Amino acid sequence: IGYPHGPLTEAAAKLASGPAAGARVPPAGEPLGGGRAPRFALFATAGAESAALLRRFPALLEAEVRAPFAPDGIWLARPDGYMALTAAAGDWQRVGGYLARIAGSSSQ
Repeated sequence: IGYPHGPLTEAAAKLASGPAAGARVPPAGEPLGGGRAPRFALFATAGAESAALLRRFPALLEAEVRAPFAPDGIWLARPDGYMALTAAAGDWQRVGGYLARIAGSSSQ
């Protein structure tokens, strides 16, 4: 089961490894979106850009960045366990734009 062409799925990059957009997220530690309110999980290399997204979208993102599946990409997983977005490493504008659309914000 997957949602590769669903309205919440965006494949900004075809990555050589890791789950594809719309695919089920492989088990990776803590359950996705855990806690009282569901959150998207960000799988990426932690740094200034990922920290900025965590500050900008605290109501949408888990508080911590999870380790990426491979160094060449960024993965954003929905709380239901399916991959929402795949992007090339460093494509933070794409990730921020996706989250802004989900939040109903036009600022990117």
